Amino acid sequence: MNIMILTNQFDSKLIRLLKNDAVINLSTSYSYEDINKDIDIVFAYNYDKIIPIQFFDISKIGVFVLHSSDLPKGRGWAPIYNSIANVESEYVISLLKVSKKPDEGNLFLKIRIKKP
Repeated sequence: MNIMILTNQFDSKLIRLLKNDAVINLSTSYSYEDINKDIDIVFAYNYDKIIPIQFFDISKIGVFVLHSSDLPKGRGWAPIYNSIANVESEYVISLLKVSKKPDEGNLFLKIRIKKP
């Protein structure tokens, strides 16, 4: 499977783990312009750019965002910092498909992690 991760953290533990997987052909980029029809699925992870609509359907499955907040409550920039400032009891990571408006796509999954 050809997976692209749009990120600005090219040496994160997640990236290293996926690059060592024999089933996944992983590419990373900071530029959404690198999305092409040979890619099966795209994930944006720790990514601070708005992806233009014309890039949503180039890959075979689509573009998904790993957003570090409890959407829709945590929309916007710096969600982890907002979670800390709001003294919330847990971190939440939301998986959503990109849409015309940032952080408003269909939600597929939420992972909840209790703060220590």
